Amino acid sequence: EALANLRGQQDMFGRVLEVSEHAVADSIASAAELLLGEADEATPIVIVRGLDQGHSEQDSKVLLRAAQEDMFR
Repeated sequence: EALANLRGQQDMFGRVLEVSEHAVADSIASAAELLLGEADEATPIVIVRGLDQGHSEQDSKVLLRAAQEDMFR
C-alpha cells in the first residue's frame, strides 16, 4: 500500500503504536538518497532489491490528511 498503517502493532520495545502511518515511497526515496548522494557523488541510480512491497491500487491521494489530522498545516 502507498500508506503503511502501523497502528495497533508493537514497536521494538513492545509498546503499542497508537499513531503511526508512513508513506512507503518516501521511506524508499530517503534510503536511496543516502546512496545517491546530494553533491558530486555522481551515482545516477539505486536499485532496490528484496523489498516485500506488492503492487497497490492506491494513488497519492491517500497520502493527503484531513486538515484536523495534519500537524504540519
